[in-house]
Amino acid sequence: MAEIFGDVIGVACGFVQDDVGRITVLGSLDEADAEVRKWLTDALIEALTEQGCTSIELVAAPADVAKWQGVGFAPHETILRYTGGKFLQATRDEVIHHEPEHRLGILHLDRKAFGYDRSTLVMEHIYLCVVYMEGTRIRGYSLSLLGEGLIIADAPDVGLELQRWHFPIQEHILLPEGSGAMNTSPSRNTATKWKASAWCAAR
Repeated sequence: MAEIFGDVIGVACGFVQDDVGRITVLGSLDEADAEVRKWLTDALIEALTEQGCTSIELVAAPADVAKWQGVGFAPHETILRYTGGKFLQATRDEVIHHEPEHRLGILHLDRKAFGYDRSTLVMEHIYLCVVYMEGTRIRGYSLSLLGEGLIIADAPDVGLELQRWHFPIQEHILLPEGSGAMNTSPSRNTATKWKASAWCAAR
């Protein structure tokens, strides 16, 4: 947090999962004040590093990518936002509301997707989670209350079915550019898409 004479003029927030830091908020009263943003950025990166982070990630608007590159971040991938589309009703019996016995499978799939332990974050947002069960195997899950929603699936058709459970809670979906789910998106015919942001990862 940045203050002048006791008045808050900016704030920066992040969290740590395993050895990976995530910057979630960085803002100031005067968004044009580059000096305040630099204070906040340097302080937050230092705090995350002191807590053992070997890498730091964030989502940045395209206009801000150059600013983050200036402090050691590199663009990783472009994310597209889809909204305003029509979608089919969920129909597959494989999608069910999660139960406690599904949690180890959810955490295993999450770690496989992200490469590190995010169990604390996942468990904090497990409410309303649905899973795609094929026999005794969890092939995907959806956390609609984690940020703008999170879907992890091992195949596009599994992700598509989970999207149908996602849209009644969230009005849009974010997909990595080039994702196989784009070609099977339930809103593909009428959705508007924007290049919403770019994932960045620290060097």
